[in-house]
Amino acid sequence: MLGSRDGYIHWAQEMYDQAGMIREIVKWDYELRNAEQLTTVVDRALAIAASEPRGPVYLFPAAGGDRGAGHRACRLRRRPGSVRRGPAGAGCGRDCLRQRACWRWARRPLIVTANAGRDAAAFGALAGFTERFAIPVVQHRPRYLSLPSSHAMNLGFDPARLVPKADAILVIESDVPWIPSQVAPGVDCKVVHCGLDPLFTRYTDPRLFPAMLPSPEAQSRLFSALTAALEDGLDAESVALRRRWIAGRARDADRRLEGCRAMPPPARRRRILPG
Repeated sequence: MLGSRDGYIHWAQEMYDQAGMIREIVKWDYELRNAEQLTTVVDRALAIAASEPRGPVYLFPAAGGDRGAGHRACRLRRRPGSVRRGPAGAGCGRDCLRQRACWRWARRPLIVTANAGRDAAAFGALAGFTERFAIPVVQHRPRYLSLPSSHAMNLGFDPARLVPKADAILVIESDVPWIPSQVAPGVDCKVVHCGLDPLFTRYTDPRLFPAMLPSPEAQSRLFSALTAALEDGLDAESVALRRRWIAGRARDADRRLEGCRAMPPPARRRRILPG
């Protein structure tokens, strides 16, 4: 196989864990086993290196018999909205949204969270913010309840129906806001990740989630900054239209739930035990 061992040193100098010798002095390390991952992995390496506190990262190609992966032909493509820099400082949520105006003019904004409800104050702030601006919330694989079940903006736990239609997505404290192999936002959709560690630097996985600008924003300041950004030039008609659309989606979900409840229970099978 092209790229496989072809010299003495490829046997004599192999290491069980190449990154182990410097893992204690770098922020992140990764072994590249597939050349098609190159753009994604380099994007993540640069973002983690540039995030505070800034520091080195270590990226190395697979060695020995796995070197062939780096010699096979592949097509490298940069993903739209990929992260190439680290998070800005705290408080950047307001500046980020004002500079790009992605939420002020968004017609189908969406919030995806898993952990926003960890802060009791943020629980109430999220409820008030989403009600004020008619922004739906999906809690994907939540660890904490982030919105009351009866809240008008609560659209459940499955982001697959809403992510493709959104034109602006705010991800709050969520490591996996959706499954990339099953659903993805549109090319023009603006995605902002907010949280104490929006890059989830402790994860070794490259994380294939686009982001305009990750923001290490404390939730106590996040919603006040977002409110200030959206109040300036708020389009009341767009909010009203969005509120009616969300109400329709909620009714559809209720009908599907009632349909499931009305289905007869599956027939029980008789088990014939031996003897």
